[in-house]
Amino acid sequence: MKKIIKLFFILFFIGFLSSCNYRLKDVSVFYYDEDDIFLSELKDKLSFNMKNKYNFTNYYAKKSQLKQNLQVDERLKDSSLILMNMVDRLASGAIVEKCKKENVPVIFFNREPLLEDLITYEDCYYVGPDPEEQGKLQVDCAASIFGNPLELNPIYDLNHDNKIQLVILKGEQGHQDAERRTQSCLSSLRQKGYDIELISIGVCNWNRQEAYNLLLSQYNTTLKNVELILANNDEMAIGAASYLRSVTPMEENIIPIIGVDKTLDGKKAVDDKLLSATIVNDDQGQVDAICNLVDIFMDEKLTISDLKYPIKDSKFVYIKSSIYLRSEE
Repeated sequence: MKKIIKLFFILFFIGFLSSCNYRLKDVSVFYYDEDDIFLSELKDKLSFNMKNKYNFTNYYAKKSQLKQNLQVDERLKDSSLILMNMVDRLASGAIVEKCKKENVPVIFFNREPLLEDLITYEDCYYVGPDPEEQGKLQVDCAASIFGNPLELNPIYDLNHDNKIQLVILKGEQGHQDAERRTQSCLSSLRQKGYDIELISIGVCNWNRQEAYNLLLSQYNTTLKNVELILANNDEMAIGAASYLRSVTPMEENIIPIIGVDKTLDGKKAVDDKLLSATIVNDDQGQVDAICNLVDIFMDEKLTISDLKYPIKDSKFVYIKSSIYLRSEE
């Protein structure tokens, strides 16, 4: 009987340790929306990288900050780490405060929070692209198309006024990446010496159909003189390009449109000559950096010095972007 009782306590103790270990490796991942194409591709890669190491659960806020706040409240005490893709970056301070109170590390990704919020808690970081770099790369692509600022390529300077009539398709009004990417495009074009006429900045909420509808409604009025479209993401770029292709004979040069993300559809659109180029938003690079940080927080033997990526302002891990062009056959 004593042996049975002893065995029972041994098994109970082993089970207790196992359950603690399991709980301590529980990760909650919060996404602002499940329909975002780029995030969907990132989510698949992140889930694949984490599935054999950690117990994790994905939550989707459907673009509602209130819903996301409630999700965090429900999961925080049972999570050992939070991965956070914010609905509204201005709400990041409340998330940081909650995580700090419970001593739970938080890694923000893809939608950049405010530095003033991040610096209030040691165990929080942001992983994502540098939107200013992405804007500059879009302009590099445009410069290769239009050529010398003093004598624009006449194929693309449609009205031969030596100005670029520009339309920018912005992801969201007030969204950090969208605002910085947009301003970077404008400042980089001017720094390169281009004379630009900004016809419109259209907010299309990262959505292909909204971009299509914008051109459908304004192409023959407000946007009729457009010579270049820079879109904050591939979905909006494809939407705009799809409309232009519907009213442009295939043998004619389509107005240059440059996207961001290099989603699967974005890559195909470049390969099919629907887009001129897209900027690679390195989702695998972001996933690798996120997982590196997760490992650091989960393994007490590791410290932030084991992070394989540079950190800006002690909080931001920016993953480099690059240009994707159609390969010449």
